Amino acid sequence: MTTTTNNKSKENTEYSQVDCTNVKLPDGRLVNSGLGFTKLMVLLADSNSAYRVAAMVALVEMRGDKVANLITARLNDCAVIVRVEACRQIAKLGIRKAVPQLYDSLNDRQPYVVCAAAKALMSFGDAMGYEQVCKAVLKKGAHQMEALDCLNLYLEEKLPVDEKGLKTAIKMLSEPKKMNIFTIH
Repeated sequence: MTTTTNNKSKENTEYSQVDCTNVKLPDGRLVNSGLGFTKLMVLLADSNSAYRVAAMVALVEMRGDKVANLITARLNDCAVIVRVEACRQIAKLGIRKAVPQLYDSLNDRQPYVVCAAAKALMSFGDAMGYEQVCKAVLKKGAHQMEALDCLNLYLEEKLPVDEKGLKTAIKMLSEPKKMNIFTIH
């Protein structure tokens, strides 16, 4: 196995979901908590982002401060999917000490990471990511439905997560005077 550094300059900007439950090593073993902490630590530094995501999810089962620190450190990973999953796992574990790093993730260049960070913050009752989510909704790209779903966390009146809902959100956000028809909670 090769390892990677936490260098966003060589960032993998592609985003695709990884099925963490079926990631297999070359020897056929599944990446799960049964591999043990040491092996998962090695996989967490592997050049394969699927291994890093699966290792992170497996580590979450072990819990503890050391695991929380390892998950939080993945917010600086070079792969988008790893940063997104780190946000999800931080929310799942309730790692409140990661809030400052989640604030930093709201400025990530990748809208998927921004939305995942905003969702994690919302799980802690923190609405700080609203402005960044609005920008993600307005920025054309494959991420817009995820951004719209995230925007719904902030709005009392939920928009459908489809093309019609996206058009409504874009219109609503493009006309700030009419923003008061929706309230943020």
